[in-house]
Amino acid sequence: MIGETLLPSEDLMETRTHLLRSYVFSHSINTTEVAAAYQADQSSIDPRATLINKIGEDGYIFIFNHGSVVFWNVSEEQQSEQLKRLLDLASIPGLKPRFSETFAVVERPGPAIVEFNRLLIERLSNDRMEVVASTLAQSTSMEYYESLVEESWSQVDSLLGKLRETGTLGVMPAPINKQIAASLSLRSSVIRVLHLLDKPDLICEDKVMDD
Repeated sequence: MIGETLLPSEDLMETRTHLLRSYVFSHSINTTEVAAAYQADQSSIDPRATLINKIGEDGYIFIFNHGSVVFWNVSEEQQSEQLKRLLDLASIPGLKPRFSETFAVVERPGPAIVEFNRLLIERLSNDRMEVVASTLAQSTSMEYYESLVEESWSQVDSLLGKLRETGTLGVMPAPINKQIAASLSLRSSVIRVLHLLDKPDLICEDKVMDD
């Protein structure tokens, strides 16, 4: 679990920037198996879906059951080491290439503001850290699967375009059937992942984060 005290208690605080990077590294993972092998703590928001491990003084890794991981204030070298450590676990099928996104959280006085790749907020809490990491992980997963589906169906559209123009595909039916089956299978995989990408209940309880 993330430590009890994360932030200074002073009412006036200096601006502080946290750097985040998320990766999609698997279709899904069994967090129970990973927790035992990785010695990670379970989330206070959703213990079955999220694991957390501290790295260094102020770094964290958040591991999600939909196959994404978010690094919080972790160097690129350490990110590579941690990803390799995860992918070496037999229970996790790896994806190549790994899709990633970057994000920043800036603590400073004033109202919360959400920008394209940055969140400005007056004060972070442990639960808010988890919510931010979860939201970034879900966004990365959605973009990854959207790109896969778009690429797969574009290949089907190309075959259908040839059929419309010439009345023939120029290839045997088997490859066409395989491509269509692969696209439908991918769509089913995406649907299975989507049910894991629910809005954390804690967001509804935190007016700043819900806005």
